[in-house]
Amino acid sequence: MESNEEKSSVERRLCGYMVVGWDKVASKSRWLVLSPDNCKLYVYKTEHDPLPVKDVDISRAIFMYDPEKSENGQFCIRSGDECLQLEAGNAKRRNYWLSYLRQERRSFGGRRLYLVQHPELRARFSHGGNFASRPHSGLLSSNSKESTLNVAEALSVSPEPEGAASVVLRNHTDDSPVQQDSTSNQSLSPLSSLGKRIRHSFREKQRSFRLSSDATQCKSDSPTKDCTKCKQLSSQVLVLQEDLKATEDEYEASRQVIDILQAQVEVLTREKDTLLEANKRVLERGEKEILGILEEKEAALTSLEQQYRKLGIQEEQLEGQVERLQDDAVLYKELLQAKDKAIVDLTNQLHESRMSAKECNTRGTQTDNVGESLGDALVACATQNKFLNEELLEVNQLLQESLHREDKLLVEASEWEARFYQIQSKYMLLLNELQVPESSQDNTKFRELITRLMGDSVTGSTPTLRSPNKTYTVYGFQQDVASSVSSTPMLQEPNANLHSQWDGVATSLVSLELHNVVGLKALVRTGIPYHHRGQIWKAVVDYNMRSCHSYSKPDFYKTLFQVASQPHISPAAKQIETDLLRTLPNNKHYEGMNADGIPKLRRVLLAFSIYNAEVGYCQGLNRIVAILLLFLSEEDAFWGLVYIVEKLMPSDYYGHQLAGAQIDQRVLKDLIAEKMPRLSSHLLLYSVDISLVTFNWFLCIYIDSLPVDLFLRVWDAFLFEGSKVLFRYALAVLKLNETEVLNQTDYVSILTTLKSRVENLTDVDCVTRVAFQELNPFPMKIISQKREHHRKALKVELDKLEAVRREYQRKVVGDPSDTNGNKTTDSTIV
Repeated sequence: MESNEEKSSVERRLCGYMVVGWDKVASKSRWLVLSPDNCKLYVYKTEHDPLPVKDVDISRAIFMYDPEKSENGQFCIRSGDECLQLEAGNAKRRNYWLSYLRQERRSFGGRRLYLVQHPELRARFSHGGNFASRPHSGLLSSNSKESTLNVAEALSVSPEPEGAASVVLRNHTDDSPVQQDSTSNQSLSPLSSLGKRIRHSFREKQRSFRLSSDATQCKSDSPTKDCTKCKQLSSQVLVLQEDLKATEDEYEASRQVIDILQAQVEVLTREKDTLLEANKRVLERGEKEILGILEEKEAALTSLEQQYRKLGIQEEQLEGQVERLQDDAVLYKELLQAKDKAIVDLTNQLHESRMSAKECNTRGTQTDNVGESLGDALVACATQNKFLNEELLEVNQLLQESLHREDKLLVEASEWEARFYQIQSKYMLLLNELQVPESSQDNTKFRELITRLMGDSVTGSTPTLRSPNKTYTVYGFQQDVASSVSSTPMLQEPNANLHSQWDGVATSLVSLELHNVVGLKALVRTGIPYHHRGQIWKAVVDYNMRSCHSYSKPDFYKTLFQVASQPHISPAAKQIETDLLRTLPNNKHYEGMNADGIPKLRRVLLAFSIYNAEVGYCQGLNRIVAILLLFLSEEDAFWGLVYIVEKLMPSDYYGHQLAGAQIDQRVLKDLIAEKMPRLSSHLLLYSVDISLVTFNWFLCIYIDSLPVDLFLRVWDAFLFEGSKVLFRYALAVLKLNETEVLNQTDYVSILTTLKSRVENLTDVDCVTRVAFQELNPFPMKIISQKREHHRKALKVELDKLEAVRREYQRKVVGDPSDTNGNKTTDSTIV
């Protein structure tokens, strides 16, 4: 009987299999048991294992779960630094476990709080108020059984103090999910704890009642004591009934609180949906603003194109006027010659008539009349001659003014065209940035970029004609009078030792070939003197072009030019003519159509377009030829261009797709990552494409990108050593400006700083030392391998692009324009 009573008094436990994992332990199916005595959750491998592998203190734990991951019933138990991940299988089972665990946590906390408020009971229990910490059988159990029942009865019937749930919350205020969970169930805490106390009290009362009944049967000689016991039981039943009624009232109140909380959850859900919709509308509105800005930029580009066309029409009209004025001048010259001849004839006739008049004084009145008529004719001719002279002078003055005005308009048109290409480049840059919006921070940087570009277009100064207050350097480049007086000369002559060495080299070239000169490579890196540069360059070209069959033919260039000068022979003739004045507008040899370098430049470019029809003409070749013509003859400059394009540069460097130039830019990025990793990471962080700056360095061999003395030093080594020199100087320039670039924190300032710093590099020897000493090792084999690798990758990309272009052209042919004449948006992308 006693064993049955003990079994009935044992409370049911929370247990079951569940997928559990923690820290670095993989999630597996394990047996979980919650102990109500010490409020700990034990984890066993199986149901039959005697020792647990893990235990978690539920009294100090918090519970969390993600409502979006409700399929497997996942939730988390965090106690101190430990975190237990569990999968209940479904949401219903998870909610049951969480409800039971939270109930046990509140009940255990209430018991501990009651023991704190009643110190006299602490000695009868072990730490934490654990009833089961004492033996269930044996002498110790029989001696303390009655006292344990009395204290348990006191715990069960004693009301739970207010604030028990809040005490548990304060122990875990470091985790926000527990605060929200406890707050939402605060109204249920009294109900759950009170119900547990009532059930416990009923069990104790039943046990006490059974014990009293046994005692009554065994001790029938004490009726008075039994009656007293019955009265106590009756009073306790009444108390329990009152407690039950109070519990029902609290339960009804808790249901109302739950309904209110559910209504609040629904309101918050609707507010969340409203905020998400508003956020979506804001994002759509931002995209519309960006599209509006792009439309404004496109309208501005269209306006500039119209202005450019108007200037072209004006230029054609002025050319027509100049031709008419030239024809009029020719006619006036012929008329003036006829008049002069007539005056001479009349003068001779007058002289002859005077002589005849002197000889024949006797002729009388008829002779006097003839003399008077001839005198009148002479006066009339003299007056006409004076008029024609004045007219001729005015016509010549008008012709000079027209030519001067034409030159000014051509320069102004070139300035407008240059500005148009700058704006077009910024527009393409803006379209490139639009393709990859990543985060809100990147979006902010992108808006700053748009603001700066718009500011440049608004505040940009109108192109003006160049100031005539200019002086020229020894190379023919323009220089301000103020800067030429205050600054050091551009020409940097080598010291006496190097000067004597170069004199010896120039002398030895008369009898020796270039490759037989000892130490020439190191000497060339120090720079070729101004007066020896043409001779050395020609020797380099002769040595490397001697294997070319056409190079050894006499008058080959002259014959080639005669063929190229015929109308409609060279398809690039129109483009070459357009680019002549854009070549080096700041150099006196190319600043106008009447400059001495323009005809030579035209002939060399036309001859090369026929000689190498695959390349023809590419913008950038005009600047290369212009520099060659400064130091070489016209024919030698032609062969120098052939040597650079066909010998020094990789194939297809100046082809239709500029594939070789694109490959070198990718190789340069790899070298920057190897030699200057900090700079490479900085450029990558702010999405700066360094090829926007360096592409023109390689294509034009640093012309107009570096100061004159510096890029001529680059040319000396480039012609002698090859294209590897371009990479050396590019890395040297970037390394010298690395610190300044790293201090910049946005896209535009990095590009602006790099461009301004490069244009103001004046220490040629410092740049050369960095290029050839501090960047070693620098084997050509590595560059060749990188070029081959990127050539294959670029070929795949170009093939894909060509396929897309053909597909687009096919769609355009199949799908006509809309009613407004607008193409589809694919045309903008292509």
